[in-house]
Amino acid sequence: MRDTIRYTLAAAMAALMATAAPVRGQQPDARTPLPMDTQKTLKFDADKTFLMSAGQGGYAEVVLANLGIKKADSDEVRKLAQLLEKDHSANNLELTSLAASKGVVVATVLDAEHRQLHDRLEKLDGAAFDRAYATAMVDGHKKMIALFEQASVSRDAQVKAFAEKTLPALRGHLKHAQHAQSTTGGAASTSGAAPARPETAPK
Repeated sequence: MRDTIRYTLAAAMAALMATAAPVRGQQPDARTPLPMDTQKTLKFDADKTFLMSAGQGGYAEVVLANLGIKKADSDEVRKLAQLLEKDHSANNLELTSLAASKGVVVATVLDAEHRQLHDRLEKLDGAAFDRAYATAMVDGHKKMIALFEQASVSRDAQVKAFAEKTLPALRGHLKHAQHAQSTTGGAASTSGAAPARPETAPK
């Protein structure tokens, strides 16, 4: 009789342990949906990456634009540099404020890639500088536009609005850069035709 009771208790304990929560450190089933707080963290990480990348790019634009204002030989390239310095300085202030509200600190120094570009441009003069600067601005703005287009579908309403608001200016900058590139004898446009002359930005 006692053996029967012991066996019954042992079976009950085994069944209870089988239905208990997994032990600490056990990996969850890969098919199990992520908890909601984890999903929020993943979404925020994408927005954080955008804000940091956009901040780095915007800061670099201003630094390189100041170099362009100082060294440009062509009026078209100098006008491009002045436009970029003005617009990106204003945009950087808005971006910094948005990033701060999300707990993100944006760059205030050049990263390795932009430092290398700055150092290369600084060694050039005259027409060689104009060609290299205009080409760098075409390439840089294509990357920035792609970055902002991705952010324009963010689920964060503020990030989405900021990206959508900034995109038209970036596309305008690209047209100005392509025009400056064509006037300095830089690389041809991807369409094979010289880009149309952009409208002069209001003073």
